[in-house]
Amino acid sequence: MSANKETKSNELPERDANFPVKKDGLDEWNDRLDENLETEKDSDPLADEKSKDFFEKNEKLK
Repeated sequence: MSANKETKSNELPERDANFPVKKDGLDEWNDRLDENLETEKDSDPLADEKSKDFFEKNEKLK
């Protein structure tokens, strides 16, 4: 690979603007998670507690 086309391990190669990026299921899932994030000032402690209880209950079922 030539020196000008090499990328560092943490850098993504340039994307061709004329070539659309196709999202896969993981991209859609990450978008969904981003939409569901709440800011700290809008957080709901009761919802957090219910989520914790739900997770612990389902862990026991495994």
